[in-house]
Amino acid sequence: MPSKKLVQLLAAFTPVESQALSRFLKSPYFVGQAVYVQLFELIKETLERESQQVEVTLQHLNKQYVWAQLFGEQNFNDLSLRRYCSMLGAYALDAIALLHADKLQWELTQLEWLSKHELPLHFQQLQNKLDQGWEEPLPDHSQPTGHYLARFQLATIKHHYAERANDPALDMQALREADHYLECFYTAQKLRHICDALGYQRFKAHAFQIEGAPGWLDYLAHSPLRQEPLIDLYWLTAQMWQAPDEEARFVQLKQSLSDCLASLRPLDQKNIFIHACNYCIDTKINGGRIDYFQQLFELYQLGLSSGTLLSQELIQPQDYKNIVTVGLHVKAFDWVEQFLHEFTTKLPPEDQRNALSYNLAKVYFSQGRYAQVIDQLQEIDYPNVVYALGARLLLLKTYYELDEIMALDSLIYSFRIYLQRNKVISTEVKKQYLNVLRFVKKLSLLAPYDQAGRQKIRAQVAACRALADKQWILDKVGG
Repeated sequence: MPSKKLVQLLAAFTPVESQALSRFLKSPYFVGQAVYVQLFELIKETLERESQQVEVTLQHLNKQYVWAQLFGEQNFNDLSLRRYCSMLGAYALDAIALLHADKLQWELTQLEWLSKHELPLHFQQLQNKLDQGWEEPLPDHSQPTGHYLARFQLATIKHHYAERANDPALDMQALREADHYLECFYTAQKLRHICDALGYQRFKAHAFQIEGAPGWLDYLAHSPLRQEPLIDLYWLTAQMWQAPDEEARFVQLKQSLSDCLASLRPLDQKNIFIHACNYCIDTKINGGRIDYFQQLFELYQLGLSSGTLLSQELIQPQDYKNIVTVGLHVKAFDWVEQFLHEFTTKLPPEDQRNALSYNLAKVYFSQGRYAQVIDQLQEIDYPNVVYALGARLLLLKTYYELDEIMALDSLIYSFRIYLQRNKVISTEVKKQYLNVLRFVKKLSLLAPYDQAGRQKIRAQVAACRALADKQWILDKVGG
């Protein structure tokens, strides 16, 4: 292989990024250096063959072979090949920077150049454009709190321009703006770090504390900086995590989040939203407060309506699954069914069919429409292990609810064989599902009036640590 480092880098490129690199290498900037295009295309084609498991793979991509493809019968030069690989790696990163460049940062760089060269007409035109453009959202990949940092950068450039132009009034105004947005950026970013650290303390073994000036959070309680929605939301989040038992703090954050969410930048939206959801899950629901399922459900509704849960019009499969689970828990069956039909198309294409079929089956099961559960599960592609396990478990529960003993026995047998033979499923997960089969079998054989037997099974279920869908089995056994 010519360079493992280079191959790993190019293997991480998406098709769009590969196209951008190809265009970059074919641009006039590289006239007379076609070797980089040839080297890139050689590695790219080999990576494609590797993914398709064709005969020619990366194992055949040795240095001598690559050199011969690039330079024919010219004598092999290891140092030159390594230099070409190193340069191609650098150009690849340049192409990534160009493709994902933040337009605002480009314009700020242009404005700073115009300021240094004292071109007032050009400077004023671009400055006016930037001053009027703050309502447009920053790119999804821009850093959280980046709005304040960009405003600080703009005000600083204006300050330096005013100094050169000997305009004291403009200079003082720009300096005041620069200082204000620097303070906003520092405060918002510091609060973000504090919130993350406080949140980690709920579930991280090696949690840490963020150092800060004594009483700083108390000072912010009455600071004019809280007029900035993002700063106010982070401050409320920090207050919530500092005293999680004072539920009024969560209520205030949730209300402020609902009022201000649409005005925040995408990553800032996501950060605050995740803190509010984690509070519901880690602090309340996991502690037995099932009433907080409704609070979490309302947050998910807000996240969908505002677009917070979407990234480039796609929803993450884990968010999709959690929304369905929470919606069914609060018995919002019609809403969940509508959600499935509206948002399944926003999943990655390969997940859509199974996700819709499986989750519609869950809706029907929750409603007691068992015949439709069975019909819906027939649409699932079982080679997918996650859906294979979930669908079989749901079918098992359906047969039990219908008292279809013969079908239930047959499924218990085939499910057990599937678990024992499958090489992908971990031992721990297998144990969870095998225990389900064991307890469901016991329940199916239990006489209706055998209270002693029921009590014995209930104790065994309660003591079992490795058990999938434990709550449903407890419900069936009467615990």
